[in-house]
Amino acid sequence: MDNMIKQWHSIDRAWKMMEESGKTYSRVGLFRLDVLYTHEISIAATEGEAVVPDFLKSGGKNDRMFFGNIEHARVWATGRFDLVPHFLDSQSKGGYIGLHSEKFMKFLLREIPVTEKPICFHRVRATGKIVKDCNHGLLKDLRTFIFGFSKHYS
Repeated sequence: MDNMIKQWHSIDRAWKMMEESGKTYSRVGLFRLDVLYTHEISIAATEGEAVVPDFLKSGGKNDRMFFGNIEHARVWATGRFDLVPHFLDSQSKGGYIGLHSEKFMKFLLREIPVTEKPICFHRVRATGKIVKDCNHGLLKDLRTFIFGFSKHYS
């Protein structure tokens, strides 16, 4: 829970810095710096499309990276803290109580058309150890290991 809240604060600060820059953006990519990306990622996408990785979603949406138009990115980056009480209320009605990051992300993005793409990256620990998070199945994981990508996407 502590790491998730720290992540949220970091994302919020990064968004505020971007807004304070005075530059205008139409699309935004929000990427973690503590990961090893296994292939090139283009944030160009269909108009209005929001994109998250298709792995580690645990019944929700992957919360580790996002790209999309500025309005969708704003929701992803700044809508977290204010929506927690609403999320917890909705979860308690279903018998589940607690803040689960991927389920919260699904709740946060519920009104946004989100595409899950086979984007693969691995967390790099402070020790230098690489934690291989992507799991697209054995064949796709072998392609990622050998060629550096699991499949091409546009």
